[in-house]
Amino acid sequence: SGRVLVVEDEKLLESLVSRVLMRAGFDVLSAHSPAMALELLADQGEVGVDVLLTDVVMPEMNGRQLSERIESIQPGLRTVFMSGYPATVVRQRGLLPDGMNVLQKPFTNEQLLERVQGALVGQS
Repeated sequence: SGRVLVVEDEKLLESLVSRVLMRAGFDVLSAHSPAMALELLADQGEVGVDVLLTDVVMPEMNGRQLSERIESIQPGLRTVFMSGYPATVVRQRGLLPDGMNVLQKPFTNEQLLERVQGALVGQS
């Protein structure tokens, strides 16, 4: 268990991912934009989240920028990035440095849960 903030601009995927995580016992906050995610966190006060699960490419700001912004408020935040682009392309565009935890779309429910649970215990 743990609290996961899901940020995905594709609303259907946001909903599906959130449901899978809730059924697995996670407390889920869900947003379809970085701005909405930041508002949700502000409303939570000091409670915060254990894991940020965010798309890499989104309008407004990318997933890395969102992660850095939240981590400045909540140090030690664990982040899992989701991307439909190959990891090499994402890294070449400078959106993520090497070593970041990237879940490649499409993914299975099992891959999703494994990656989020791994982030909770500090594994990539």
